[in-house]
Amino acid sequence: MVNEDWPMNTQSGVIGWNAMTTPVSSTKYDYREKWLEITEVFSACHDTQEIYDHYFDWLRRTFDVPRITIWKRFNADGQFHQIRTVNSEDQAPPIVGTHSLIQRILANKGPFTIDEDGHEDDGLRELAQHTQAYICVPLITTQDGLLGFCTLSKGFDEQTYDHDDFDLLRVIAHHVTMLILQFQLVEEWSVRAKWEAVHKFSGFYLHDLKNLASSLSMVAQNAEQYGHDPDFQASAMRTVRNTSQRIIDLMAKLADESKDFDTDRERNVQAIDINVLIKETLETLNGEGCRT
Repeated sequence: MVNEDWPMNTQSGVIGWNAMTTPVSSTKYDYREKWLEITEVFSACHDTQEIYDHYFDWLRRTFDVPRITIWKRFNADGQFHQIRTVNSEDQAPPIVGTHSLIQRILANKGPFTIDEDGHEDDGLRELAQHTQAYICVPLITTQDGLLGFCTLSKGFDEQTYDHDDFDLLRVIAHHVTMLILQFQLVEEWSVRAKWEAVHKFSGFYLHDLKNLASSLSMVAQNAEQYGHDPDFQASAMRTVRNTSQRIIDLMAKLADESKDFDTDRERNVQAIDINVLIKETLETLNGEGCRT
């Protein structure tokens, strides 16, 4: 199934699909060039959604195939949902954690083809009907488990993938997974910081609101006994007017605090050490495939 003699199509810029009759001994990809490309692609990302977007675009540019999908595990239901797709006719149903594809992903932990025995498996056959998936690329780590995966179909001419394609997909998937984990940590930290800030100043505002509510409650209680007294009526009106103004001022101050917090959170951008990520990813190659 694997043809190792397909180099890069330099005329079209699409990698991996033009066959040659003469075998080549060098690797298909210039890994240094690929890392420069990947570094540039992901350097402007600010959240996980942008990472998925750029990863999806990179797959489309690099592999000229009719069908590509990206799947993500959602903690809410523990299922894998399709979040990006190219040319899928309809939305594929979610995949549960016990699905045969997930079991194969956990067993392989790297890119693998899924069509050889797919016809004998109902789950894989249904997935193939929706996505035409031929190869599956996990987004997985040892500590954090399976975050998601992507699938790619065969090429337009039914061309398959060689070992250089598998190496590139594996390395970039590892890089993307590390980026997703880092941004998830940043997002989780931001949520915790937000609620900690809310907790800190909510006590102060609740104390003020309690005092204001007590003033209005006292006016209401005394009105039953002194409501007919003109002096009490004038005093009550002043109290209500002053209290309502203090409530308005308090709400305005609370709104300003919220705006300041949102601005500070937007400015609190966490730097990512791209050199560390590159080093970790290159180590997954075990010294292979890094030739230029």
